[in-house]
Amino acid sequence: MEPGSSKTEGPHSLPQPVHDVVHPPRRHIKVAVVGSGLAGLTAAYILSRQNERQLDVEFDVHLFEKASSLGMDAQSVSVPLENGEKLRVDVPMRSFQGGYYRHLIALYTHLDIQLKCVDFTYSFSHLRGLVTPTELPVMGTYFIYNGQNGKRGLGLPSQYLWYYSAGQSIRAAIKDFTSTKLMPLLGFTWATLMFFACYVRLIILSTPAWRLSLWGSPAGETLAAWGKRTTPRDIISTWVGFDVAWDEFVRQVVLIMFSAMCTSSAEDLWAHPVEAILDYTWLTLFANHFVVANGVQDVVRRLSCRINPANVHLSSPIIQVLPDPTSSGKLRIVCPSTRIDGFSHIILATQATQAVPILSTYLERLPHAEKQRLEINRIIECLRNFEYRKNIVVTHTDTRLVPPDERDRRDLNLIRLQPLQDSPSPGVPFLSKSYLAVPPTFTMTTHSVKSDSSSQFIYQSTNPIIAPSSSKVLSVAYMDRPILTVRSESAVRDLSMDDPRRAAWWDLLRGRPKAKVLGALQGGGRRRDVGWDRPLPGIWICGSYAYEGIPLLEGCVASARMVIEQGVMRSEGLDAWDVLA
Repeated sequence: MEPGSSKTEGPHSLPQPVHDVVHPPRRHIKVAVVGSGLAGLTAAYILSRQNERQLDVEFDVHLFEKASSLGMDAQSVSVPLENGEKLRVDVPMRSFQGGYYRHLIALYTHLDIQLKCVDFTYSFSHLRGLVTPTELPVMGTYFIYNGQNGKRGLGLPSQYLWYYSAGQSIRAAIKDFTSTKLMPLLGFTWATLMFFACYVRLIILSTPAWRLSLWGSPAGETLAAWGKRTTPRDIISTWVGFDVAWDEFVRQVVLIMFSAMCTSSAEDLWAHPVEAILDYTWLTLFANHFVVANGVQDVVRRLSCRINPANVHLSSPIIQVLPDPTSSGKLRIVCPSTRIDGFSHIILATQATQAVPILSTYLERLPHAEKQRLEINRIIECLRNFEYRKNIVVTHTDTRLVPPDERDRRDLNLIRLQPLQDSPSPGVPFLSKSYLAVPPTFTMTTHSVKSDSSSQFIYQSTNPIIAPSSSKVLSVAYMDRPILTVRSESAVRDLSMDDPRRAAWWDLLRGRPKAKVLGALQGGGRRRDVGWDRPLPGIWICGSYAYEGIPLLEGCVASARMVIEQGVMRSEGLDAWDVLA
């Protein structure tokens, strides 16, 4: 019989009635996502997509954002250019590197977002001398990296260049060169050879095989302690100066690169767990840099398109999270202009410092006999281990914040005070006592931006240690950035941890990030209540800080993905559809 036929087989068959398949009414599950950064948008998107595969369940996703626009693109600006066009500048600049950002790249590939391979070039410069009311410190470039994973090699800073003057005799030219450039150039050549040796050594020390050995394990070490421990002390290294070269490499290259990437000060970077730095070094080895070709506004548009516009609550800071008095096991969310009941889950995709007061309002209203009190209190104590630092991002046209010689300027210009200051001291005041500058212990990173149709450069300086001229400032953004400490590295394991079924070293050896599962505190006790008639409301945490490693975009996507697939879905007794697969 053909599918859909209304007759039974046989010579005397009679017409049979056709009965429509009756599905039970769909169970509605209300979920609140607090925060519309990349973590919040990803969680809301993946959860909304689950409705396409679940026949008996429908997720009603609400997105709460305290700002007047969705957070990921809230600070970006459109800059008018001299040719009449407008250049969209993402604030802050967001780039990512293959190898480390597997979850992020999987998300962007799924969303069909166009990626642009950029392979940044870098310049490293020092500021010598302190600023006065009438003059700025002298900026000198000492190192240039020409990108393409080292294929283009290193550049020669302009201070080492020498040109023959017309009309100058050969003898005078030789004398001029030997007296002014020869010794500095020889010193630069020797320093370059030492750099390559140190870079190869860094790669060896970052390999999983080395770190598994008894003499190579960096577990629990900070960058400062690791740098001292790994300084070569044998006779040959001391004789050729390799011990000094390694110390300078750690200070002048490793510290500055990761201080810029983590947007943290030198003192914070010295206290940074070194294992996360070595993981990043190993996983990004020979990997390309990418940016989103059409800006993060394209990401926001594609991620938010699945959310019901009526459920996007902008300008809605959370005042309270309360037990829902009308429904057991549900939550009530109170904002200045609205109050919504019936939430089975709340996903806090906010900073840890913002999640704590939200959860505290919930804890205050829980009855003392309520079994979830202990779980919420443990989450709050965990989140208090995460620290944040104020960052400033200034978009401007002030060329004083890039190397003075155009031949030294690159895509990313990293600038530090010389001598390097590891911590503030009375002898090293702010270079600029301005709301546009940070202490000189930070690395100032100035990104040179221009459109394909214009030769005009726009600059974006993250954590400027010299305040740009106010007349050349296009936009200013202030934001808090999480930093990784030994204490927070331990605390994050309660939010996400290594998958015990997988060998983390084997994943790293294959060039893949460690496989993760949700930590014990995720869900606020909800995961242990699966199948109960009156389950606890789910309390979930995601964000860059809620995933092991350096707090970056990858942690936003990976933690959101785990919370939905391993948390919300499983706690509801459902099989998650891997949306990004």
